Amino acid sequence: MRLEPTAEGFQIGAADLGALLGMAPQDIQRMMRDGQITSLSEKGQDQDEGRYRITFRHRSTRVRLTVNAQGEVLLRTRARVTPHPGETTGASIKTQETATASKNASTTTSVKAPK
Repeated sequence: MRLEPTAEGFQIGAADLGALLGMAPQDIQRMMRDGQITSLSEKGQDQDEGRYRITFRHRSTRVRLTVNAQGEVLLRTRARVTPHPGETTGASIKTQETATASKNASTTTSVKAPK
């Protein structure tokens, strides 16, 4: 898997993200627009210079991709996490995750529509 570098950050295909989150690719863009899937991009510093960590979260599923500047996935993790306060596993995830992001969050992530 490879993410496509863009001027603003990285782009991932809906089919790839759907597979990572266990959902249909045609639902991905709508769910991101509705805030049901959130993303966070972080730029590495010091020993992590040249690497980026892209995190996607849907309900209690978190997927993290560590990529290099060319978008090559170096590490992929998937974990069950505790929903944010006030959420249940069936509720939509809002953008609270972004509010707690580190100061290094400087890139954006977009999703390419399925073909």
